[in-house]
Formats: sequence, C-alpha cells, structure tokens
Amino acid sequence: MNGEQQKNPLQDSSQGGPPPPPQPEIKMRSLESDIKSVEETGGGMPEPEIIQPSEIDDVGGPITPPETTSPNELSAPGVVEVETKGGARRWLIWLLVIALVIGVTFLGYKYAGPLLFPEETATEEPVTETTPEEPVVPAATHVSALGNSTDNITPLSINDYSLVAILTALQNEGSNILANNAGEGLREVTFSVAGNLATSHDFLTTVLPELKDSDAGNMIKDSFEKDFTSFLYYNTSKIGYGTWPGYIVKLKNPESIDYDYASMKKILEEIEGASIKNVFLTPPVTDPSAFKTGPIGDDNTSRYASFGSGTIASFNYGLIGDYLVISTTYKGLLQATELINK
Repeated sequence: MNGEQQKNPLQDSSQGGPPPPPQPEIKMRSLESDIKSVEETGGGMPEPEIIQPSEIDDVGGPITPPETTSPNELSAPGVVEVETKGGARRWLIWLLVIALVIGVTFLGYKYAGPLLFPEETATEEPVTETTPEEPVVPAATHVSALGNSTDNITPLSINDYSLVAILTALQNEGSNILANNAGEGLREVTFSVAGNLATSHDFLTTVLPELKDSDAGNMIKDSFEKDFTSFLYYNTSKIGYGTWPGYIVKLKNPESIDYDYASMKKILEEIEGASIKNVFLTPPVTDPSAFKTGPIGDDNTSRYASFGSGTIASFNYGLIGDYLVISTTYKGLLQATELINK
C-alpha cells in the first residue's frame, strides 16, 4: 500500500492463495430435454439436463450465473438454471391450466348444471276416461184404455214372463176383489216384469204362445202399442160367480198401418187356433165350440167360442174401433167396449 498497487489474492494462485472454485453445475430444461427425460424415466416430472459451461454455445440461450457476495459463497459449487425461450415450464403450466379449466367446466356441466338449471319437464295431466252416457230412455207410462186414473188401477208385479206367474197374480187379485165387492163390474190392473211395465206382444205371446211366430203375433208387435190394458170382470152372482180376465191393445197409428180393416180381421183369426184355455183363471172343463161372429153394439162385431151351458165362460176377441179386445166372458167384453167408446 505504500504507493504500490494492491493485488487481488484471487488473481494469482502461484503466490499461495486459495484455489479457484470449480466450474458451476448448470441445469437446463428445454422441450427436447423434457421429452428425453420422460422417455428415460418412463413418466413423472421431467428432470433438467446437466451441462458444462463449455456446452452452452451448443444449447444457446442466456446464462444467469450465480450471484457471489463473498469468497465463502464462491467456495461452494453453484447451480445455474438455463431457461430457453418459450421453455417447457411455461408450456406445461398452460397445458395444466387448460386441462383444469376443461375439467372444471365438465364437472360443473354434469353435476352443478342440473341443480342450477333444472330441466322443465312437461307435467302430463292424468287422462280421465269418460264412459259415454247412455241416452236416457223415459220410463214407460201406462195410459188406461178404460179411462181410469192411477188411483183406480191395481199394479201387479211378476218376476218374469211365464203363464204360471201371470195366472197366480190374477188369481190372488181376483180373490181380493170377490172378497170386497158385490154384484159385477170391471177392475183394471197393470203388470210389471222385473220392475218394468209389461209389453203387449211379450205378454200375449206368453198367454197364447202359438202367436209368437205367426202373422197375427207379428202384426200385434209391429202395428199395436206396447202399452196395454188388463182388466178383471167380476161377478158375485150364483151363475156367473168368479173373475174373468181380459186385455185391450191399441193400434199405434191407424192411418199409416200396412193393413186394411178386413185384412187385420183375417190375420187375427189365427188366435182361434191358439191355446185359448190358457187365458182363463180356471180352465173350462169342456172343449170350446166353433168360433162364430156376433154383434157388439150397433157398429162392431166379434168372434167368440162358448164352453157349454151353465157357464158364462167364453172366449171373445174383436176389433173395436182402434182397439183389439180379448175377453174370457161376453159380459166383460160388453162392459169394456162401453168404457172404450166413452
């Protein structure tokens, strides 16, 4: 220092100073080195490539030497990382970020999406099957051919169309009439079968079954009303004692029927071949006589068959105006005709 320039002991190792530090170990990563590392290790995080400073020119890129603040720090081997332009680390980070964004987006769409934006499902209204309503058929009502009101008509009920059921109901009502009346007269009754008014065709073809498939039966079915009037003629005298049934059926529309009056009378003669004894409450013992034509009043006639002297029993039928009248006694036929013509 006395005018002489002080020498740096590190500059001259021949004067007994400390030895120079070893060359620093340089680790460098590049896309090529990362690919090579992955191939050598079989996967995992890429390891940087260790190169010597003399090889820097072959690799290229800036060198960042380690900072030395003191001789002591220089004594330890330094490590210098060489980072290439557009290096693998930046590329890997961006790749991870993109993968993370894609993963989060997929998970959000799959799990969070349905919770935040539930699909609107169309609510199906329950289908109510409606059974078509059957047309309401008005209940059949009875109109008396004798002009009687409901208060003067006795309803009779039977379970089915059978001769036994019909005769039993009439016999029971006949006994009541004879027990509570004197003299003679007519009492009207109606029949209902299983709750419905009996129809003329079904009723008459039950009493006279031969009419069911005959021209007379078909004419009654097609040209006469379903509603009909039933009556019991009663007589408490010694000779004519008993009750005698009869029936009245009206033409539907006399002006539009397919038969003239003479043709209808001819067709109705089929009744004469039927089992006419079925109509009586107590069948006559003797056989009927041949049918004859007899007058009813001044304007009408009937056909009749008698069952001998000593009884008023006779089978009578005829067209009285617009009505077919059947009676098991002539007196009953006369009284019914008088009431119809009123």
